[in-house]
Amino acid sequence: MVAADREKKLKSADSRTRGRSAFALADKPPELITVSAPASPLDVTSSLPTSFTTTPRRGLHSDRFPKPVASYSQGFQVGQMVFITGQLPVDPETGLKVGDGDITLEARRTLQNFMAVLEAAGCTARDVVSAVIYLTDIDTLDTVDAVWQEFFTDPLNYPSRAVVEVSALVLGIQLEISGIAVKDQP
Repeated sequence: MVAADREKKLKSADSRTRGRSAFALADKPPELITVSAPASPLDVTSSLPTSFTTTPRRGLHSDRFPKPVASYSQGFQVGQMVFITGQLPVDPETGLKVGDGDITLEARRTLQNFMAVLEAAGCTARDVVSAVIYLTDIDTLDTVDAVWQEFFTDPLNYPSRAVVEVSALVLGIQLEISGIAVKDQP
């Protein structure tokens, strides 16, 4: 069908199909996707495409960033994607909170920990595509942003970012930063 005929058909169908699926306008029905049921409720991998179940994955561990305070990895790499767990202003050597209420010191230590997780995955700040900053006081954002720019120095490649004000964070800290990076192909 030529483009003009298709456009004419779509326009005439428009008044009859308002509120219906766009598939109703197609020349043929969409293909159905079949997903087999898992062998058990806990076995979701049996219904995933092979590429999902064979992608290399690993938890990230290093002495350069603080040990987790619970049952999680500080970062996790799945193929080329790196997921950075919310980093805190904690000294990796002592395990103690840094900054004692000074948001500049807290932000700097948090971002140093964030970068250490990236480095453990073979990434740099340029590989970060998204980040979330949790603040207990949104009025400290300008100060945190100034420290942020010490680590993310290319304004044309800043990662996407959300900032969320929360009522409290663990250890009485003022901020936490998590993110996602995509590692360049070797």
